[in-house]
Formats: sequence, C-alpha cells, structure tokens
Amino acid sequence: MHIQSFSYIVPLLLAIVIAGFVAVYAWQRRAITSAAMPLALLALACGEWSLGYALEIGGTDMPTKILSGKIQYIGISALPLVWVIFASTFSNLGARTTRGKVILLSIIPLITLLLAFTNELHGLIWSNAQIRTVGTFSALEVTHGPWFWVYWVYANILLVMGTIFILRSINRSKGLLRRQNFALLIAVLTPWVGNLLYVLGLSP
Repeated sequence: MHIQSFSYIVPLLLAIVIAGFVAVYAWQRRAITSAAMPLALLALACGEWSLGYALEIGGTDMPTKILSGKIQYIGISALPLVWVIFASTFSNLGARTTRGKVILLSIIPLITLLLAFTNELHGLIWSNAQIRTVGTFSALEVTHGPWFWVYWVYANILLVMGTIFILRSINRSKGLLRRQNFALLIAVLTPWVGNLLYVLGLSP
C-alpha cells in the first residue's frame, strides 16, 4: 500500500474507532434512554461504512474493490433508516415509530442490500465499474444502475424526515438539549453534503 493511500485511510480508521466508542457508550446507557440503542446502531452503521471504504482504498485489484464496495452497502442501507429512528426517538417523537412502521421502512434497504451483493446478475446497483487512480490514490468508480437512484431518493427522504424531527426538537428545547440538537443537525448535514457532491460527480 502506497503511503499516500495510507494517508487517506488513517481518517477512516479514526472514524471507525470513534464510532466504536460511541456505540459502546450508547449501548451501556440503553436502560437510561430509549435513544441509546438507535444511536449505537447509527454509530455501527457509520463505522461499517468507513471500514468498507478503507478496504476499498487499500485494495489493489478489482475483485477486492468490488467486494469492499458491496460491504459498504451494509452501512449504506442501514444508516438512513437508523438515523430516522434515532431522530424520532431522541426528539421525543418515538411513539410514532412503531415496529410495523420500522418493518415497512426496512423493505427498500433490505432489497438494496440484496441487490448490491448480487449485482453481477442484474447490474441494478452499478452497471459498470472501473478503478480510478489519481496519483497513488485509487478507488472504485462506478456507473450507477436504476435501483441505486431509487434507493438514493428513498434514503434522502429518510434523512430529511430525521432532520425535520431534530429541527422540531430544537424549537422546543433549551440549554444543553438545544445545543445537542444543533450538534446532531451539523453531524447529519456534513456527510449529506459530501454524498451530494459524490453523486453529482463534483467530489475532489
């Protein structure tokens, strides 16, 4: 592995460690607050996605990068769903997030995950893939298939829903809780902007 590629992987490894600490911290407090379990799952989804991307960057051949890309879809498919569950619970709107609704909201993410791991059979997630190299940095560059766009729209709807829950909570909260809500808002908007740049082909 080239040193330049390693420099890209280090922040991802740091993100994985932080996500792990957050997951453990939240899990230990699951009896205190109902938002702890969704937060732990949210952190695990972020950490898993970061791990898959680190493996993709570190991989030197197409099969490794393809497998790493598929592994990322575990976090990709889980994260928007867990985010909206966490946001609704944290903002005290959890009563609306029933088990039945969670099951319904899980259908498209589960289909997406299945299609990602069987992409060679249909090309619905990506229809073409190649290794894009800039200097010593290389990553998987794909042509997205039709189901990717279906899921991308769905995932963004969930992200918007969760963001609305947090915004509503900001209006009702004060002091520390209000600052926590602002921090959550920044935390979700930052990767959201990054993902938008990636999808539009504007990522540096």
